Amino acid sequence: MTCCFTGHRHFLWGDDTESPHRKDLLAGLENAVDWALVEGVAHFICGNAVGVDTWAAEMVLQKKKAHPEIFLEIAPPFAGHNADEPACQLVQRQADLVHVVGKSKYRKAAFSERNRYMVDHSDFLIAAYMESHPRSGTAKQWNTQKSKRLSLSKYLFEFCMLWEAIFMEKGIFWARRDADGKIELLTVKTPCDENGSALCPVCYTSKSGDNFNHKAQWKKLDRSVTKGRAYNAYPRGRVEIKNGKVTVYANPVLLREDIRLFIIQTFRLAQAAAQGKVRFCADGSAHYRFFREEEF
Repeated sequence: MTCCFTGHRHFLWGDDTESPHRKDLLAGLENAVDWALVEGVAHFICGNAVGVDTWAAEMVLQKKKAHPEIFLEIAPPFAGHNADEPACQLVQRQADLVHVVGKSKYRKAAFSERNRYMVDHSDFLIAAYMESHPRSGTAKQWNTQKSKRLSLSKYLFEFCMLWEAIFMEKGIFWARRDADGKIELLTVKTPCDENGSALCPVCYTSKSGDNFNHKAQWKKLDRSVTKGRAYNAYPRGRVEIKNGKVTVYANPVLLREDIRLFIIQTFRLAQAAAQGKVRFCADGSAHYRFFREEEF
């Protein structure tokens, strides 16, 4: 039987190999590999990315010492992929097979081909997946896995859902009513640590350089979202995170209790709120003024 891996490349701890969060994830990954071995898996496929892919390959190589029947396949999307990453190259040298999968001359397509190959040739998928990265390659591979109805290491998946709790998100939002009259939030946000440092690469547009600008981001949204209206048509606000504390600045009409709870849920602030670290500030200045008064 065959098992492949998918997971994010970058995490909150960066290069800190002594981070307790990193150690927890690696412990979960090892348990998942052990689970796969008990299920009868002998063939493992890793995609040659940094982060979870490489940690998984290293884990499999370690297990191979006690289980020589293990076969490790590394499946780069194209020749030369991560040639400048020593850990990836070391794993390739120790693998049983390095199989360059992608046939397309376009790199984005090659990554898709690699992911599809791994899923099509596997019975199981071990996924270190975060819901806050819905457009990531890991998320796409996870969705592919669901469509293929592969089995899954429930242990690691549940672990990573719990792992989500240590992340918060900051950014900006607009509030409006949907077709049924229910309030919805349009958001532009990014996962970050308790100091507000972004977890993954992000291009901020605010003057301060550490958050987003409503007017600039509104221009980037599809017309189906903006409905042809101006950026200041709806009440809006922003979430700032600094020194372990969260401040939500918003038009006063958005500080009703139900909307506050919605903002806390949407920006993953529940843990901070429970610790009394979330503060809401009513801002009636021109910065948050809106003109569709009938909405609220």
